[in-house]
Amino acid sequence: RQGTVCCNMLRRVLAPRMSVFPLAMAASTRAKLSQSPASAPAPAASTVGEEIQLSVPWGNVAALAYGPADGKPVLGIHGWLDNAHTYNGLVPYLPKDVRFVAIDLPGHGFSSHKPPGVFYTMFNWVQDIEYVRIALGWKEFSLVGHSMGAAISLLYTGAFPEHVCKVMLIEGIVPLQDTESKARDNLKTAITKHMAIDGKRERVEPSMEAAETKLLASNTGLTPESAHVLMRRGAIASHGGYKFTRDVRVRTPTPVRMTEGMVTSFIQHINCDVMFIVATEGLKSAVTDRETRQVNELRNRARSLDIVELPGTHHLHLNDPHVVAPHFQRFLEMEASPAKAKLEASPAKAKL
Repeated sequence: RQGTVCCNMLRRVLAPRMSVFPLAMAASTRAKLSQSPASAPAPAASTVGEEIQLSVPWGNVAALAYGPADGKPVLGIHGWLDNAHTYNGLVPYLPKDVRFVAIDLPGHGFSSHKPPGVFYTMFNWVQDIEYVRIALGWKEFSLVGHSMGAAISLLYTGAFPEHVCKVMLIEGIVPLQDTESKARDNLKTAITKHMAIDGKRERVEPSMEAAETKLLASNTGLTPESAHVLMRRGAIASHGGYKFTRDVRVRTPTPVRMTEGMVTSFIQHINCDVMFIVATEGLKSAVTDRETRQVNELRNRARSLDIVELPGTHHLHLNDPHVVAPHFQRFLEMEASPAKAKLEASPAKAKL
């Protein structure tokens, strides 16, 4: 499925929802990064966002918008089975001149599900970001992505570098990949499982508390408070109980996984500044030589690659936003465009 890894070892390391590999921090190239962030800045913005609906061909993409309409445009993309509230903890730290729009990816939160018979794939979600950009009327903007949202952000930046000023990747960097020899089996498995559940709905849980318990059971790194925040958009009242708003098809395997060469070809077109946030207890322990090569390629191609390792688990931006906040603010306050500027050096700068 979209967010799992076939290797049994990686299944133990990654929660079922993880869909992207972390930065490869091999022993020979491990970055010497600060474990203690600078003091968190004082919150400056309200956590109450404007609920907006963006029209797309199959329905609407739901989003929460913060900050002035004419502010610097930044798009937030959540991870697999999460929703726009994943950035709820970071919203108070938004600079006053930033327009931050956090979306529910199609098939998640309050966004429309894709039509019957349609797969959810990384390629489709990249296209969805372009639909969103057009609907918002943005020519150039910055991206913040978590986990699967980070992989989507990376692919979008490679496909449409002319639109991306800078990109912040939190606990994710490249999509799940496979070899050409697995293509036939992957496609057959995906089609079989997709057709078996197409048209079905999430079962109704007896209470919101039961739904939150179910969410926590598959996400050991998520705090109860964070689960409660996500469930504000993750479940709705239904038939005397609560059901998850996500589309069950999101959990089926993707029919075509990208190869290393395909992902690298996207990286080779990224020429903006990139910041990557890695958690000490997150995904960095599950890496391969392939991801190491791709991170090295990104370091060579991007205008700059700023790698920051911070204490926390995979959802550190939601569990402990004050830890991420100084770097989040530094990223958002940095002047950049697809054609100019360079990320300023900082004590947390890392070179692999």
